[in-house]
Amino acid sequence: MSVPELQERFAFFSRRAKSLCGVIMAKGADGKLSPRPLGQAVSEFFVEMGKSLTDPAKIAARNEFLARAQTDPQANAQFCALRLEMFNNYLLTQLDWINYYAEVVSLAPEQAPYEQNETGFELQCTFLSQDGSPKMIRMKREEDQRALPLRLISTPRVRYKVFDLYRGNVVDAALRTLKLSFDLANDMNAEFFTLIKTAAFGAFTFPGSQKVNYPYVKSKHIVAANLPATNDITVPAASGTTKFDFATLDAIIKYAAQWNKLSMDGDIRPTGRIRVPSVHISDFGSAITPAGATSNPIADALLEQGWNGVSYRRINWIFEPAPDLDPALNTCYPEFSQKPARVFFKAAADKEIVRGDEVPELFEANEQERQTRKAYGASINTASRRKIARFKYTV
Repeated sequence: MSVPELQERFAFFSRRAKSLCGVIMAKGADGKLSPRPLGQAVSEFFVEMGKSLTDPAKIAARNEFLARAQTDPQANAQFCALRLEMFNNYLLTQLDWINYYAEVVSLAPEQAPYEQNETGFELQCTFLSQDGSPKMIRMKREEDQRALPLRLISTPRVRYKVFDLYRGNVVDAALRTLKLSFDLANDMNAEFFTLIKTAAFGAFTFPGSQKVNYPYVKSKHIVAANLPATNDITVPAASGTTKFDFATLDAIIKYAAQWNKLSMDGDIRPTGRIRVPSVHISDFGSAITPAGATSNPIADALLEQGWNGVSYRRINWIFEPAPDLDPALNTCYPEFSQKPARVFFKAAADKEIVRGDEVPELFEANEQERQTRKAYGASINTASRRKIARFKYTV
């Protein structure tokens, strides 16, 4: 607790003490005991406690008072009755791309991640390189396996105070304000999203006749016109609006349905979760007006329950605001039941470093220094691109 905070608390107790009733024997200026009004005497006691910062007698009295306030439960409750509220103006967001689009694999200390091409045709695999940028390799038909690199990602070194002259050890309080794990998770999600944007979206092309880098190889019994031509989809206008609306949900359902009953992995279905630029979420249902005819259940539910979700075509949709998405791109990202990418974690390589009194510079500054690192890797290949799609609408 800082000196101004302590003085403010003593002033608070001084004001409260004036309401006390009764008489107390207190020493006067002449050092003799005499009866005095309890409220006045206690109020003056707290005023004197907060006055001098150098008088040894008052410092001793303060320390004695604080010691009793810490050891006696009732006194501690009264002393803490004055609540100090702390404020900051930081805005934080939780990125969630790994949760949306990756199957998470936890590696044992001796394990290493590999990709294996089982299609019989050459594929393209994109992974995170050592600097966090996407890198592509070709997996030829005759190559059974290719190793995928892991990388170490670290937080910046963060310093914080260790000891407060009035509150004692404040490390726990400092750690509550640090968000190292939060920042590290966001950094990994941001790198993963860059990987996805680089490698996953675009037209499904079939170059040459050697089936090299094909997104899929269809059976001769499948009519190609039934399959999507791309997973980067522009939503057609419908129902008098081109904003993020029901037409977007229809396009998502159509994309998933076009892949159903075609893969041994099972059907691709929308889970209902969609990440949408925050500023566009309230556009949903803009074609519905409170004064209009709202006799259908969907319109009624939307007007009554709000715009952050709706039950539509037997799917419970949840619209998640994504402040990290550029609203100028008018693009949303739905989650499907199958994950297109893999993210690998190796807990044995994770580490948190704490330095303190053993470093002279930190000892003199009354500080500790903390840093966290994590080992992970991520990859996606062309055979999994159909399991992901993004949808562009017009505002």
